[in-house]
Amino acid sequence: MGVVELRAIRMPERPTMLAALAALLRSIVARLAVADYREPLVDWHEELHDRFALPSALSRDLRHVLGDLDEHKLGLPAQLRVELDAWRPPGITCLLGDATLTIRPALEFWPLVGDVASQEHATSRLVDASTQRWELSLDGAGPDRIAIAGKWIALRTIGDGVRAIGVRRRIYQPSPGFHPGLPASDPLAIEWTWGGRSQRIELWAWRPSGGAYPGLPLDEADALTRRNERIVITTHDHTDVDATGFHREVRPFTVDLRL
Repeated sequence: MGVVELRAIRMPERPTMLAALAALLRSIVARLAVADYREPLVDWHEELHDRFALPSALSRDLRHVLGDLDEHKLGLPAQLRVELDAWRPPGITCLLGDATLTIRPALEFWPLVGDVASQEHATSRLVDASTQRWELSLDGAGPDRIAIAGKWIALRTIGDGVRAIGVRRRIYQPSPGFHPGLPASDPLAIEWTWGGRSQRIELWAWRPSGGAYPGLPLDEADALTRRNERIVITTHDHTDVDATGFHREVRPFTVDLRL
């Protein structure tokens, strides 16, 4: 008797993506209306904010949902499935021999810093957006561990031959915000080896040379140039990696560099 508000869905890039999402939600409602759902419920506990923050886990979960809809004759056509895939950013692809490391933005759950007694005079509520999460994934061949910020981290099995790990870091010191004295981790340094070669990836949250940009990007090409300069990849013909030990504080699928 009211409104169901899906606040976790971001603004799509084009109308066809929103149409595909509407068709998916309609199919799910129809499937639950025409047939009982007898599968046992699962209490995922903290994995909802850990495993299911990773794009690989979400993509696998979506495939299961689409498969269930197909079984009940309520599946989506191929062109709409392509639009659903467009919600996932392509990320950064790094190659060493027959191994492919994919680095993609993952979900990060920004906490509400505080609320006001009356919302009429404010256009938005303040959240702490200083934390960023990435997913590092290997599909098929590749090492079992990756060095992150100078420490080794073991990859976790997601399913369907994919191994991945999430990485959280602070990208700036908020004011106001939580833990204002906690420093930023910039750049995020990732190193991995395979096939007698090693690769170092540096992901900068802001301008590598420091300081502010002269203004807003002039156009799409200027924006792309700025994004590209914040990704630095170097490849070497040896397997020397400057990393020691393992990260101690690791959830099943996420390492938090703020700890």
